Amino acid sequence: MESVDVIDYSILGERLRVLEKIGKWTSTLKLRHEFGMVGRKATVEVLKDVAHSKIDIPGLGELRDVLVRTAFLVETDTTGWPPKPMMPITALQRIKKSAANRMDVDKVLLLERESKKLNRLVNTHKRVILLLRTMKMEKLETYNIQKEKELRTKISESSVELVENITALLEERINVILADLKKMVRDFNSSRSKMLSKLLEETDIRILAKQVLLPTQCEYVFPQLENFSNETGNCLPAPIFLKPLKLEKRYDDGDHERAPLLVDEFDDNIEENDQTSSYFRVLRNSSNSSQAFLKLRIGQIIKQKFEDKEGKVAFGWRRMFKFGPKTFGFFHTAMVTLDVNN
Repeated sequence: MESVDVIDYSILGERLRVLEKIGKWTSTLKLRHEFGMVGRKATVEVLKDVAHSKIDIPGLGELRDVLVRTAFLVETDTTGWPPKPMMPITALQRIKKSAANRMDVDKVLLLERESKKLNRLVNTHKRVILLLRTMKMEKLETYNIQKEKELRTKISESSVELVENITALLEERINVILADLKKMVRDFNSSRSKMLSKLLEETDIRILAKQVLLPTQCEYVFPQLENFSNETGNCLPAPIFLKPLKLEKRYDDGDHERAPLLVDEFDDNIEENDQTSSYFRVLRNSSNSSQAFLKLRIGQIIKQKFEDKEGKVAFGWRRMFKFGPKTFGFFHTAMVTLDVNN
């Protein structure tokens, strides 16, 4: 059966916005790593935003996970090179606004227009088929048959070009994010930085982009005109829309492709815990060793969001009062215990 891929831009647009958000987080973290920050640590702000953003999109969820791991590395690993002298906060703001990894707005708008154009062509094709279905084969008008063929060719060409352009944009943006993460990780010399560096190097950007794109695609199957003869007098079948299959994760077994950023590899290093068991009670007082760490008092309750098991450090929030504002930051897991009452 002849078919083409049609893009649901409402889903794709959402994914592009999430990808841009991850790019901005990476840019901020990179500035924190290279120059330091004035006032509150940028790492805390990045992880706070990540914790508030529920990203469970295949491909993008893995990018978020590796970003979290890098943030823990930047803030808690002591094997890295010292940052450069701090820049004035106004200079940092200018750099952030002109960050190179911002999504190319013109390209995004062009893809949206091309996606809508393809959907209009498909709707026109469906109307032509609906007209042809009302006729017996011996009465099919030559004009309508020719129009159907022209539309089929135009739809096929537009679909191929659109998918190629979207894939290229996704790969370009993912590559920029991964390049920034790799650059940060290379500045450290610990076992977890080497493990993270290896994971980043083995990541296949093409597969990652495919994971992001695949759920936005729907297969449009053309009816076969040649399958119907004058003798049968049957009507043409309607075009068929097939939902995309989920992209299966693949493991490296020689000749096969390796799945990017396997979730299993993160489970032993960074955990996100939103269950009731993620509340912890502080066992002893502590002063914040840096602006990124929480100042703790005995009896306080902390809601854990991420944990780095190797470094014995976690990230979460606490409140001074029951309904007070949340204060986010890192804390040492040895200073807390599971709170069974929450």
